[in-house]
Parts: sequence; C-alpha cells; structure tokens
Amino acid sequence: MDETQLAQEQAHLDHILAVTQAKLDALGCDLEESRQRVLEQKRTLWQDLYELDAVEVRLAKGEINTTLDDAQDAQAKIDRLSRVLATPYFGRIDFSERGTEDVFYIGRGLDYSVSLEGALKLKEISYIHAEAYAAGELKHGTLALITEGIPVIALATQKSVYEKTLSNIKEVKARDAVVIGIASEGDEELEKYVDHVMKVPATDELLSPILSVVPLQLLAYYAAITRGTDVDKPRNLAKSVTVE
Repeated sequence: MDETQLAQEQAHLDHILAVTQAKLDALGCDLEESRQRVLEQKRTLWQDLYELDAVEVRLAKGEINTTLDDAQDAQAKIDRLSRVLATPYFGRIDFSERGTEDVFYIGRGLDYSVSLEGALKLKEISYIHAEAYAAGELKHGTLALITEGIPVIALATQKSVYEKTLSNIKEVKARDAVVIGIASEGDEELEKYVDHVMKVPATDELLSPILSVVPLQLLAYYAAITRGTDVDKPRNLAKSVTVE
C-alpha cells in the first residue's frame, strides 16, 4: 500500500470516527429531545389512524366520487393504453441494442410503495430487470443510471408531494428517459412533462394505491405477453415460502 492509499484509508477512518462520535454525542446529550420526537411520532400515528377512519366514513356516506362505473371505465382505458405502450418498450427485442436492459419506477410516499409492487410484477412475469426508487432519493448513483431511451414509470397521485414528484420527473426527462406517468383524472399538468400518461379515477389520497397499481400490473402483463413469456406459469415462482 503506497502513501496515497494510506492517506485515503486514514481519511476514511477519520471520517467514520468523526461521524460515530457525533452520533454518540447526539444520543447522550439530549434525552428530552428524543422523548419529544417519540411523542411527535405517536401524535402522527394517531393522526394517520384518524384520517383512515375518516376515509371509511366518507366511503360509507358516498362522499368519495369514485364509483364502480368510473373505475371500470378507467380500467378499460388503461388496458388499451397498456397494450399500446408494452409493444415498443417491453416487446420481444434485444434491449442491448437500445443501450438498456432496465426499467425504473419512481414515486413518493404511497406512490413509492406502489412502485415497488410494479417493479416486482414486471420482474416476476416478464423477466425484465426493474427497480423502484423513492423519487426524493433520485440523486447521485441512482440518477446516473438514467440514460437516453430508458423507460421510467413515474407515479404522481399523491397531492401532498405532487410538486416535488413533478420536479423529479423533470430531472429524468432532462436525461432523455422515456417517461410513462401515472396520474389522477383531472390532472392536466403531468402530461406536459412525460411522454405518455395513464390516468386513474381521482379519489382520496389514502385510497389511490388501490387504483394506481392497476396500470402497473397491466403493463407487466402486456410486457410479458409481447415478449412471449408464460404469464400463468412464471419461472422460479414459489407459491409458498419453504426456506428461511
């Protein structure tokens, strides 16, 4: 190991020690602050539970305007668009010729959770490598993976973080990704920044994952169909967990 390597190793160790010391100081010097954080987390949890209960009440009273007919009509539209999109981007092609073998999903909050499900489904039945990322963490190494022509499925149904998600979408679009947006009905802004958009019925923010996962499942389904894989019998799929 030469002198340069030794210096780098020493700097790395110094950084680790400094961060560790800072963490220990933070833990030991302010127990009251830690107690207040726990109380705040409890308040947040109770607020979330209250909001969920309020959604159930609104559903029971018919105050949320997502009817079965609305959902069926939206599903038909999404189904048609999924077939159209799956052919050019996820068809039976040599991905290496297009410079990519990957598909990325991004979203914030509940949209991120739906992104994880979408990426899993695409891998499971079409065998395309797919990864989901929290849109707010789309920096450094992750953003370096976004190149020209790479498909990015961006979910933007959460109103509370909509503007921030839009900013992340602009970032990937600036790197010439092919962006497929998932939005709520009535959203006229997202389509300005994406190549394609699929819309689901507008509903309460807490219920949107039930709807927004549908287009992702359909995209995975048609991707598998166009690539010629057996969607009814995915390879290496275990029906139950038999090992730890």
